[in-house]
Amino acid sequence: MPIKSKDLVAQAKKQNAANLAAAFKSGDEEKMSAAMATFCSDIHDAVLEQAAQELDMRNQDNAVLAARGLHALTSAEMNYYTKLGEAIKADNPKMALENFDVAMPQTIIDGVIGTIKKNHPLLDRINFRNTAYLTRFVLNSKPGQMAKWGKITSAIEKELSGSLKEINLTLCKLSAFMCISQDLVDLGPQWLDQYVRETLAEAIAMALETGVVDGTGKDEPIGMTRDVSSTASVQDGVYPRQTAKPLLELSPRALGAIVADIARDPLDPTKARTVESGDLIFLCNPFDYWKRVMPATTYRKPDGTWIRDLLPIPADIMQTAALEEGRALLGMPSKYFAGLGVYSKKGVIVQDDSVRFFEDERAYKTKLQGNARPMDEYAFVLLDISNLQIVLPFLVEQAAAADE
Repeated sequence: MPIKSKDLVAQAKKQNAANLAAAFKSGDEEKMSAAMATFCSDIHDAVLEQAAQELDMRNQDNAVLAARGLHALTSAEMNYYTKLGEAIKADNPKMALENFDVAMPQTIIDGVIGTIKKNHPLLDRINFRNTAYLTRFVLNSKPGQMAKWGKITSAIEKELSGSLKEINLTLCKLSAFMCISQDLVDLGPQWLDQYVRETLAEAIAMALETGVVDGTGKDEPIGMTRDVSSTASVQDGVYPRQTAKPLLELSPRALGAIVADIARDPLDPTKARTVESGDLIFLCNPFDYWKRVMPATTYRKPDGTWIRDLLPIPADIMQTAALEEGRALLGMPSKYFAGLGVYSKKGVIVQDDSVRFFEDERAYKTKLQGNARPMDEYAFVLLDISNLQIVLPFLVEQAAAADE
């Protein structure tokens, strides 16, 4: 059985994810270009290897290829990639792409977002939308509010309108480049689609996760760590980080007090909102997870087996390199909005002369627009876990001791 490209991509991802995430977080364009070039090369080689194996089998039936992990193209997608391939192979590809008037179908972006959600648990949990060609998106920051009987007074009108939040989707632009060789174009639209989807999915995921967790808000998302209250001191578009609250133990009392803060109604902090079971996450740096969080959430049962990642609140523990050591986040991911869509109704892939590779391989850039931010100031709490203690429940300790 042939090795599928997704296995090779997973291996490449494991080797290069840290470098790619660090490059995006640094904001250094040269580092980002170098990291993306390495990543593109890995995906490119994986797709070519899979294509060679399938071609050797002399079987290009769409149903068979789809069953083996290749995406079955719609007629609009087939037309887009066919025209894109023709433009890339033109005598003057830059001019051909400048006159390229076939828009990237929204189904491609849907597929990219679907892949991101499947492979990145954090991005699967947030309110992540394909915003297509929208420039503004209106959110209801309090969807569970009750209707009111009586005349519409100015106070009621103010309260209702205050629950609506408008997000400008044109403030942040995300660019990713990919290196497309003539060999890849010659394989046909389906293989070109495979490469474009996998490259876009990982480039967007790396950049988006970094922004979602700790983005400054200046030409990038406002991260979960940031203070989005009306009193926050925003300097030149940069939102300050929250003041981290010390968390000394993962006890019911300590964690319950933090969730009580999250349960405040954003329109009236003296009132409460329901924190749904399953709508809480505990984010931490991988180093902190293995040194602090894992030991504090791992218990030995009376039968001698171990269970881990157990918290006294209904929260899922997740790791992210976007958080610095000694810091953690507790919050409701459903209260974080991220919108992403194509940049314009024109073709969104253009030749990029700023990066040069081999003669038969050109670099192309795709632009998307979007924005992301917490929907209210209480949705996430930044924590200081640098002094987190390992305090296990007495009964579990007693049972484990009796077992030894």
